[in-house]
Amino acid sequence: MREMGRKYLCTTLMMFFQKLLISDDLLAVRLANNQRQHQAPDHVEDVEQRLAQLERLVSGLQRDSDAVLTITNNQRAANSATREGQEEAEDPNELARSVNQING
Repeated sequence: MREMGRKYLCTTLMMFFQKLLISDDLLAVRLANNQRQHQAPDHVEDVEQRLAQLERLVSGLQRDSDAVLTITNNQRAANSATREGQEEAEDPNELARSVNQING
């Protein structure tokens, strides 16, 4: 009988401490979730700031690419005008004047 009492006490204590450990784990999970919820606005602000930086970078790159395309188109137009000028011009000075007019 005494041995059964010890086993019962041991089992009861074991169940009590397991329940205590489980409740402690649940409390830790709740606290972690609460902290994440409180940190979420900061995280959203960080993401919005990074998004704004990337948008500025993309718009800058887009302006640069537009400028490069404009320069390239101008050079092509100048080259084609120069070729047309070479076909029409018999005098080398006339060719130089047309190139100067194109370059402005």
